[in-house]
Amino acid sequence: MPQPIFIILLMVISVVVSELILFFERKKRRSGIERRPSLNDEQILKDFYYDSNLPPELVIHYWHSIARLLKVDAGKLRPYDKIYEFWKLKQVNFHSYDVEELETFMITETNENQEEENKISTVDEMIHFIIKNRRAKK
Repeated sequence: MPQPIFIILLMVISVVVSELILFFERKKRRSGIERRPSLNDEQILKDFYYDSNLPPELVIHYWHSIARLLKVDAGKLRPYDKIYEFWKLKQVNFHSYDVEELETFMITETNENQEEENKISTVDEMIHFIIKNRRAKK
């Protein structure tokens, strides 16, 4: 029969190893984003939205808003970036003020229901969704 101290020691070791694995995984992803070349607004439009019918001023406005909410340099953001990945880089717990702030942003900028918002996974999908469903400004 194993000693209780042995079981506790194994549990502590497994927690430490899992935290180390998560730490290095986040560090690798974070450094990948940090190594990206920083694009200015004109490059973002030219590289990613040149053939879209979206108004350039709105694309840039929401691009910067999303970057601020994700706490990333707008020039390092890419349309194919998965929104959830940014929270994984910041912390393990996804239930945070950041998520509520992003949801509030989506609700205040659009008139759409939560179900459609839940289908959004990338920065590009979010920009298209917001511009398509944008609230009329008074």
